[in-house]
Amino acid sequence: MLFDGKTLQVEKVGDYLTLTFDAKEASANVIGNAVTSELPKAIAILEKEKARGLIVQSKKDHFIFGADITEFIGHFKKEESQLAVWISEISALLSRIEDLPYPTVCAINGMALGGGCEVTLACDFRIAHVKAKIGLPETKLGIIPGWGGTVRLPRICGADHALEWITSGKHYSASDALKIKAVDGVVEDNLFEACKTLLDR
Repeated sequence: MLFDGKTLQVEKVGDYLTLTFDAKEASANVIGNAVTSELPKAIAILEKEKARGLIVQSKKDHFIFGADITEFIGHFKKEESQLAVWISEISALLSRIEDLPYPTVCAINGMALGGGCEVTLACDFRIAHVKAKIGLPETKLGIIPGWGGTVRLPRICGADHALEWITSGKHYSASDALKIKAVDGVVEDNLFEACKTLLDR
């Protein structure tokens, strides 16, 4: 184990690295202060390691539900300049994942919504379980994706599809995501092995 935090773990498994989201004191993964305090430490380790590739995954039944909305009220009470710092700091962390010196693939095992979807978009490739749901529901809360999703999604699947995803706020099936190339593959089982196979190729 290279890093073992309360919400994240980094391991070396053979020639591969894994970044695992696993909030030990919660039933589901969300991106809140606990994650954003540990993620810089985990990424710093990943930046120094040499590997065949990185698999980003979850130990929960779902990938990441998004930002921790219980923390939103505290953030929204901040000055605009402070909000901008909070958003830009998280965006910068995802950019560091995007810039890792080896290929990265995200194993989407369940719900990957909002900020969780944006984490998947920071990876080079995405493999989804057939029952996974992916989407950017921020507009239903009166906000927009703030951690790079508005830029990365159109780069991956084109502006038309990205606009539909962002403005509708819908949850899309893995097969729907595959049709627009928002994911690179869909599997019924052995998600981790499928990610390894993709990295090998």
